[in-house]
Amino acid sequence: RLASALPFLVLALLSLPQHALAAYSTQITKASTWLLSKQNADGSWGAYQSETAEDFGSQVYINVNAAGNASYYAYVQTYLLTLETVDALQAANLRSSNYYRGLTWLQNNSADNTDFRARLIAILGLSGSSVSSLAAQLRSTVISGHEDWGLGSFYLRSPLDTGLALYSMLSFAPPFFVDGTAAVNYLKSSQLSGGGWALSSEAVPDIPSTVWVLKALLKQQQITPADTSLNTAITNGVNTLKNTVSAGDTVVVKALTAQVVLMAGQATAAQPWLASLVTQQATNGSFGSLSIHETALALRVFAAADGLDTSANRESILIPDAALRNAINKALGRNAMDNLDRAELAKLTVLNAVNLGITDLTGLENAINLTSANF
Repeated sequence: RLASALPFLVLALLSLPQHALAAYSTQITKASTWLLSKQNADGSWGAYQSETAEDFGSQVYINVNAAGNASYYAYVQTYLLTLETVDALQAANLRSSNYYRGLTWLQNNSADNTDFRARLIAILGLSGSSVSSLAAQLRSTVISGHEDWGLGSFYLRSPLDTGLALYSMLSFAPPFFVDGTAAVNYLKSSQLSGGGWALSSEAVPDIPSTVWVLKALLKQQQITPADTSLNTAITNGVNTLKNTVSAGDTVVVKALTAQVVLMAGQATAAQPWLASLVTQQATNGSFGSLSIHETALALRVFAAADGLDTSANRESILIPDAALRNAINKALGRNAMDNLDRAELAKLTVLNAVNLGITDLTGLENAINLTSANF
């Protein structure tokens, strides 16, 4: 009886109103296609195998254990590039086999500093993987007596690393970080008079540091919305970015700034940076001088601008019919029995599932852009 009703159910699904393509879908497709073409055979992205370099500026603090250790430096770069790319693919809901290979590489290689542990916690937390071991390691590295984090083996108090760690711990590892008050107070007190934050103890604002601090404070604001001093720090920080970053800045600076301004709910303010990024994308989808780093960050902010990285879009959708789930995943270029979320189903436009024995269409109603289906 269910099988005989399938044609009518399909017609009902196809008659639902279709959703317009998102504003940056073309840019997302081009950037992600280029990034996937640059993945190493072992699942990573970057220079580890060839030991060449990309310029990261102050995006990450690198403490090279041995002077002139090019292999270690290349490994650090590869780890960061793989973190950024997997994060961008995750945000754009592109969880193909490439994404899972990158995720596996990250899990199988050492995240040996605060920066990497914090970023990996955020990625694993969103993927549904356990973060307990990493969170315990990160919690153990706070500076004694301060409850915040520092740079490298020197343990200089750092807004950048504290922002990274606080954001990840508050978002994905609350059992290991019960109270972030001390770290939040440090971030408030370290805000420069101009409204931004430095990498460490400098008097000059650093854009990546300011972005990560704001991400942490925005997360804390969800927990303590009545904290007016927190609201003031966020407002001043966001205004500093708006008054400082222009269309003439680098792809990295514009992408990071636009992302956090979008998080702060100021989509209109982010539009000039987004429009500038669109003009800088090469025909092959890349940004910069074929830069994995810049392309991943641009992909990440385009996904945020199109609302792909919201909690609603990440909601897992139950597809109880195994044959239907297999067919959907095949159409989306994913592994047969991968779980599907709302955003991934929204990408489904054509489904061919003839003679697969499908008897239950539950979950397919979330394929809001489905235009053709054959059973």
